Formats: sequence, structure tokens, C-alpha cells
Amino acid sequence: MFSKVTTQTSLKLLDAYPLAQDLLAAPKETVVETIRSTARFGEKYALAKYDALHVAAEDAAVFGRALKSNAARIRLDIKMYQEYQEHLDSILEELHKAVDRLQGEPVYDRICLLQSLRGVGFLSAVVLIAEMGSFDLFPSPKKLYA
Repeated sequence: MFSKVTTQTSLKLLDAYPLAQDLLAAPKETVVETIRSTARFGEKYALAKYDALHVAAEDAAVFGRALKSNAARIRLDIKMYQEYQEHLDSILEELHKAVDRLQGEPVYDRICLLQSLRGVGFLSAVVLIAEMGSFDLFPSPKKLYA
């Protein structure tokens, strides 16, 4: 139903309605508002997504197995994912602080230079610097870029 199960909309819906029967019993307006407020694609998107979810929930209610233990496991998995994401976020924040302390050093300028390339973000730039070491290993900027 969603591009990734870890989107905010997906996680919020799964937490609120872990079983097909839960989604089917939920008021349409509530589900649509959850989709609209977390996906930020507007009312039309939210209504279309609700319709697709409702059809899938009806199918799952007929063919699936709705055990309460599955609902508990889904909620536990969501909580573990969110805690894991918080840890990753804190590590990334510390990495940003460490790089910020390098201002004035050549390595800081190289990280900024790499980030100026299309498709290279902060984490990619830091990993590239950590993996390749010095730019001096490359005879030309063209060879480095390649």
C-alpha cells in the first residue's frame, strides 16, 4: 500500500489498526485524516489510499488470520523500529557535531566539496572521506570523481 512500510503514514496506521478488522471498524474520516496529515499529499490522495486500504483489509478479513497476538507483535515491531531510528538519529547528530569541529581543517573542506556534487549527501561524503583517506591518492579531480 505504501512505498515503504516505514513511512510515517504506514507506521501510524499499523499502530492504530494492526489487523484488517481494526481498519474496517475504524471511522473513514479518522483514517483519511491520519493519511492526509502524515502523508501531506492532500485530500484526494488520502481518499484514494483509504479506498485501497479498505479493499485490501476486506480481502485480508476473508483470507487472512486475525490473531490478537499478531496485533501485539506488529505494535512491538513498530516500537522497536522507532527506538532503532532514534539511536541512528543520535549517531548521525553526533557525526554532524564531530564534522563541525573540523572546520578550518582540509578534511572539512573536502567533505563540503563532496557534498557539492549531485547525489552526494552528508553521510556519503563522510563515508567517502573515511574510506578513501586523502584526495592526494588521485592524480586529478576527474579520476577522483570517476
